[in-house]
Amino acid sequence: MDVKLVNSGVNQNENVRLRPEDLFENGLILLKVGRVMEDIFFNKSMDENLALYCKQVESMDESCIQQLRQKKISITMPSNAVDVSSKVLFYFSKTFLSIFFPRTDDMVLEEIAENVNLNIIGLGVAMDGCFQYENLLEQWEKDFFLINSEKMRNYYRCTYPDVDALSPIHLEMFDMVKSPYAKSKNDEDFVDSTRQKLRDLVKSDEHLGRLVYLLALFSPVKLQIPEKENRLLLDYQQKISIMMYSHLMGRVGANNVASLSQMFNVVSMMEDFNKVGKIFASGLINCSQDGAVELDCIEIESLA
Repeated sequence: MDVKLVNSGVNQNENVRLRPEDLFENGLILLKVGRVMEDIFFNKSMDENLALYCKQVESMDESCIQQLRQKKISITMPSNAVDVSSKVLFYFSKTFLSIFFPRTDDMVLEEIAENVNLNIIGLGVAMDGCFQYENLLEQWEKDFFLINSEKMRNYYRCTYPDVDALSPIHLEMFDMVKSPYAKSKNDEDFVDSTRQKLRDLVKSDEHLGRLVYLLALFSPVKLQIPEKENRLLLDYQQKISIMMYSHLMGRVGANNVASLSQMFNVVSMMEDFNKVGKIFASGLINCSQDGAVELDCIEIESLA
């Protein structure tokens, strides 16, 4: 996918002061995530394709909110909803990673971005239900950390003045993910188990949820890349792991063994997020582009 890189949101003075590794100090990288997503969502680069995808996302947001206002039990989304959202996320993933891989060949950068993009899609699905929310905007900010910035909050409040009063929406409310939604029962079971595992790990810890997102952005799954980029990824993963360990050890009642165990479990879930991302990006029955379902590719379990 040919993507024009968006300015990363780092001004010239910041480029002089900060190296990529400096962003891991004092949580600056968490703010950078929000800044890059702002630049993508508001299309700072004036990319025509991105403008089209963002317009479609805005239309989907509006449709979803309108159905919530009407108190609909089931929320209907267009069949290409996952595909459109994935394309916007890819712009974000590639632009964000370009900050940390400034000298990487563009094709290699795209391979990494495509892979971690699946992590983010899967993680977005799995995060549903991990936190407590009072309204829709709070849910979006907690479940989908990438849009957690003051500029994004102001945009949603100005565009949808009642967003703070609307009830949260959960995955099961969307028509496209009402069972059977995947091409096999095993896939649906895997999604359910991944969601439960993440809920058990996160336990409503919002900062831990942000760090899981951050780790997912630097954790491509089963991807062969040049040694230089692989070493950088390992270095960034180590920095995020230190951030996560420090956070876990700082909680009330923490101990070393439990914190290390929780970190190990989070890291081991990256492959799970990637698989869930693949299921949603290419395997949903209700998201086929032509609206048709190829029945011979769907596993039907015996009722006997």
